Amino acid sequence: MFPQPLSLRKARRHWHDFYNFLLSKSETKQLTRLIKRGTRAGTQQVVYVPQKPFSASCKDTGALLIKRALDAVHQLRQVQFLQEGHEGGLSEGVVIEVNCVELGKKRSLSDRTMRTHIAQLMDAGLIIAKYFHGWRRNLELVISKKYLFEMVQNTQKGGLNNGGSGICQPVCVSDYGTKLPPIQAPNRLINTTLTNQVEKWKTPENQEKEISARAGGADAAGDEAAPKMGKQGAGGRLKALLGPKAPAKIIRQQSAVEAQKARMLALFSEELFTKACRMLYPRKRFTAEQYQLSLDAIAAGVYRHLDTTHLTLPQWQQYHAGCLERVRLAGKWFARHTDAEVSWPYALYTNGLGYFDAHNPNGFIRTEQWLAENEVKQRYRRITTALQAAETEFSQFKQLQRGLKISATKRVKEFTAWELYRWHENRIRLLGRESALKRFYEMAGQSLATKAATS
Repeated sequence: MFPQPLSLRKARRHWHDFYNFLLSKSETKQLTRLIKRGTRAGTQQVVYVPQKPFSASCKDTGALLIKRALDAVHQLRQVQFLQEGHEGGLSEGVVIEVNCVELGKKRSLSDRTMRTHIAQLMDAGLIIAKYFHGWRRNLELVISKKYLFEMVQNTQKGGLNNGGSGICQPVCVSDYGTKLPPIQAPNRLINTTLTNQVEKWKTPENQEKEISARAGGADAAGDEAAPKMGKQGAGGRLKALLGPKAPAKIIRQQSAVEAQKARMLALFSEELFTKACRMLYPRKRFTAEQYQLSLDAIAAGVYRHLDTTHLTLPQWQQYHAGCLERVRLAGKWFARHTDAEVSWPYALYTNGLGYFDAHNPNGFIRTEQWLAENEVKQRYRRITTALQAAETEFSQFKQLQRGLKISATKRVKEFTAWELYRWHENRIRLLGRESALKRFYEMAGQSLATKAATS
């Protein structure tokens, strides 16, 4: 059985006593101040100020982390699988997942202040360890068992009780009842997403229009509004009309970005058409002129948003990978429907009827829906596989606990019940479906009402 956790009031009392103990043991600092008012004005006064181990705000952050750790412990006490597979060993602490941004909003502080508080609480001993899994994942903190369980006896008020051998590894306890969803990677981009993110860049044509508008406004104002010509004559007036010159560094950066876009567009178009020749046009031979027309049609139809959207290079690479998958799906469709014939890559007689034209409803644009449906099927297969693996390994773990000699995975043999539960929970959570998590909790024996009560 799980050890009996402390009540929230008693846990906070232990934390308050520990803070007072550190405050009593801290050194005092001698300060000298000058009295500016009263009868003693002009004299110096010596005061002794105790050095706090950390601020009162940091202490309140520690109390909040203790509350979340207790909520996580109460949540796991309701999981039937963990009750059956518990081995009796108590770990050094309980792992919770926190997000510094969400934690800062809860405390009305910044996320940087939260990171500072976490570092100070680690020095104080409330947090034993932290695990960083990248900027897209939450931070895992190991909270000391000293403030969570009844069975742990405090030999002293300062520091962590490290007495007793045979301590297991830190227990991985999820704190996802606190509404801290993981930061998911963006889904595969499709043309509809790109259309919504269109934001016009400042093209040279727009710059010329702006220059013409400025010049027209100056001419309409008359000679009195015109700037005085300096030593350079008309050249000085033209510079005044054009406004301040952009820094050379910015111009070089803009030209480098445009050159990178041009290279990326050519590379993507050529790679897509190469695969299309293999999947869609295996018997056709294109001349050099037809090859170039096909590349132009792909650039104008498939990658038409490349110059008008502020997407990063990884996002465009992800979109390009989706386009290659769409070509594969189209090739499979035409292989099944031998009576259908794929049209030319570009329009031969009527504009917009080429296979890769954006306005052809029977062309490449139709594969967007196929890609979305294929992704749904793949995600469903991944969820089903993950749930089946969790159910199998939970069953193997129970059989090993009963002393049966069966073949089990290495993870089942090495992990404790809590670690195995945590590993499968994280794996299913990363798939990004709340329904999959509900099925996992039902399979593990955790009631959904209990899960909602800990939120």
